Amino acid sequence: PLNLSGISLQGMDPRSKSSENPLLDTENSQTPGGTKTEMWKVFYMGVCFLLLNTAAISQNLLPQIYEQLGYDSLGTFILLTQSFFYVVGVLTVPGLIKNWDYKRGINVGAFGYIVVLVAGAMTTACGENRTLAWCQQASYIYGSNIFFALLHGFTAPMFWLCGNRYIAGCASDEKKGQAMGTFVGLFSGALILGSIISKLTITRFGNF
Repeated sequence: PLNLSGISLQGMDPRSKSSENPLLDTENSQTPGGTKTEMWKVFYMGVCFLLLNTAAISQNLLPQIYEQLGYDSLGTFILLTQSFFYVVGVLTVPGLIKNWDYKRGINVGAFGYIVVLVAGAMTTACGENRTLAWCQQASYIYGSNIFFALLHGFTAPMFWLCGNRYIAGCASDEKKGQAMGTFVGLFSGALILGSIISKLTITRFGNF
């Protein structure tokens, strides 16, 4: 997924008096980025993004894995669907969520990540046990994977946009660089972990 930190939403400045942001502890800190509490929130958000993106990066193996499981070009179609609706989301999401608080945007975006990963796990489970209820109809496998790929692609911009804007709001002007550096450094670790998982997956399923 692309980093959408450059996109700004009017009316979503977390330090604005008129904005409602349940994630920020404005009562206990007048300079959010200057307290250990706020930097802990930055660390927590970085770890959450790290975990979700580690799993998402491993999705690059879907075409090969699904083809090996007998689902033809389903994996490729999933990646294309995600990419297409990601572009649609980038173009439309800022206007749709301009009145949302950060918590709702992050939760909806994270839900999109989670459901597509669950769909993938359920599909790969069919490779070892075709008697599972959801493995009986190929149309269910195809339909659920494509629908959740669409959902994930469209909601991913909400996750990145609200998450990055929240991190920026957790810091005073003097601490903004430190907060964003910590956040980016943490979730960038997904590149390493995702590669390790891909290697383990290839070892488990064999060379493609």
